[in-house]
Parts: sequence; C-alpha cells; structure tokens
Amino acid sequence: MDGDRFDAWTRSFHPRRTVVRALAAMGVGLGLPRGVAALPGQCLVPGEACDPANRLDCCSQVCAKHKHKHRCAPAGAPYGCAKQDGFCRSGENRQCPDVPESRRLAFCANDNKGEPICVITADCHPCKRDADCANAFGSPLARCIKTCASCNGAPAKSVCVTPLTAEDLP
Repeated sequence: MDGDRFDAWTRSFHPRRTVVRALAAMGVGLGLPRGVAALPGQCLVPGEACDPANRLDCCSQVCAKHKHKHRCAPAGAPYGCAKQDGFCRSGENRQCPDVPESRRLAFCANDNKGEPICVITADCHPCKRDADCANAFGSPLARCIKTCASCNGAPAKSVCVTPLTAEDLP
C-alpha cells in the first residue's frame, strides 16, 4: 500500500489527530513495540518521556515528573558543592567535597537554574541547550551552562560540562 492510499484509508476512519495519537500509542512509526521505552543498548536522553518504574532506561537514571508528565531528568548531583562554589561564579575549580580521593578531579559548577552540580569535564563551547553539548561531545549526559564568567575570554560565553554520575565513582 503506498503512502497516499494509506493516508486516505486512515482518514476514512477518524480525524487525523485521533489516528496519529492511536498509532503513536501503539508504537507504529517508531518501530518499537508498545510499552518499550528504549532500544537495547541505548538510553533515553534528558527530556524524553519515561516510565518511573524503569528509571534506569534514562541516561541519567533519573525519571522525574515535570508538568504532569514523567521525563528523563538531566544528570548531575551536588556531591557536597554549594551554590557559591561553582567555577563559573567563583572563577576557581573547587573540588567536590563529597567525592572519594580517587575522583578528586571532579569540581563544582552551577546549572542554568543556579543549582550546584559536580562535574568531571568543562569546555567553553557555544551552546544554548543540553542537546548542543550532547551532540558536540557525544555524551547524552552533557549539559549546557549558558553563561559562564570563566569563558569570557573564550570564543563562547557558554560551557559544556559532563556531570559526575554514580557510575564514575569506584
């Protein structure tokens, strides 16, 4: 059946919006069986719909409720960092206090909401969204911090960071 005939056939049943919703609910067009959250070996990036019972499907392993829907949350935890410790604010790379000695290269930053996170990499890079950093650095966990005083002399005033995760700890 060609695409035009399929479209005409589906329109004969219900308005377009109803059919599209029904097909999406069944996983048609996505190539996924109904109820499957992520393809094997892949994880859901921040912002994608998730099932709280399967939070490990999220790259960050955090499935949080946002605007009445569950979505994968960005990675990052403070590991003892305080708001004033962020390198973009202080200009210094302060080590994350609650990190074992073996990972003492992790340092404090602040996300775009000003909340402290512990990061293991930072690179001044033009970004507006987390996805810009994920694409540039090949990590679905990469985060964009839109304004960073430490990057003022660099070509970009924003910075891409990779948050420390539980998998990074021994």
